[in-house]
Amino acid sequence: MNEEKAYTVRRLCKGEGKLYRSIRLEALSESPEAFCSSYDAALGRDMESWDNQADAAAEGGDRAIFVVQAAEPVGLVALYRDPENPSQGELVQMWIAPSERGGGIAEALLNHLFEWAAEDSYETVRAEVTDGNQRALRFYLRYGFRKLESAGTETSLVKSIKDVEIGLRPATAEDLEWLDSFYESLMRPVVELNHPWEEGKFREAFGLGNGMVVTCGGREIGYYKVEDRPDCLYLGDIQIHSDFQNQEIGARLIKELQSRAANEGRPIRLRVLKGNRARLLYERLGFKESIQLDNCHEMEWRPFAHEVITQVPRTESALR
Repeated sequence: MNEEKAYTVRRLCKGEGKLYRSIRLEALSESPEAFCSSYDAALGRDMESWDNQADAAAEGGDRAIFVVQAAEPVGLVALYRDPENPSQGELVQMWIAPSERGGGIAEALLNHLFEWAAEDSYETVRAEVTDGNQRALRFYLRYGFRKLESAGTETSLVKSIKDVEIGLRPATAEDLEWLDSFYESLMRPVVELNHPWEEGKFREAFGLGNGMVVTCGGREIGYYKVEDRPDCLYLGDIQIHSDFQNQEIGARLIKELQSRAANEGRPIRLRVLKGNRARLLYERLGFKESIQLDNCHEMEWRPFAHEVITQVPRTESALR
């Protein structure tokens, strides 16, 4: 991607019917299979209808349209309140230009939408994915949506506005005993794929340092350690209890670290043992292998070649 690009995520404003029409037509033309509406039907609408739709979504809390812009618009999504279930919103018209996919733009767009929805008393967001659109389905599931049902030609998904409350607290000497046992229960099978297990491995290799205990509802569910090195942020460890895996908790912590790294313009580095399925998570989040060692892979994530700037809901802010 162009390193000079800067992206703004914002709510559509009144008087932007022409902008909305151009993005929507491009989306319907490029990905006709992803939408229930057709390009021909949208093209046949008069300009007044586009203006009215854009203006209605520019104010109030019952509907909103969000766009991603660089020099040109490259993304769109809309949220409409369900009149029969006012606490639920229907997510529609989600589209990212092909040249911008896979770089975090879609996540930034949904982050903005969910922040806005939380302020306007929505409790859940529902989405429908047309059959065959596996890319979109995988994206929504990664983002935290869960499947409700499949009916006809669509799969229904839903996500709560409030995610599971996750906390971090400094690890103390009192945590060492359970952390040692916890680490062994998760990592021993992986370590033994590469070399014999050594008792007390957690204490020896990680100690306390600046490690953090991950909590959920008052329960200790994991361990997380980041080292602030001169040339990078080093993800020393992230372990989540098996009862809490597959809930995107580890991914959320890493995404927060990526946001910090992007703001600071620094890479994130880590090492993952060969045979550890965590490597799949790191790859999904954009980490690339930089060095292959005897028993592990060194991986690195660098901030996007561009910068995504999310505007504060309902206010204007500078691009840089």
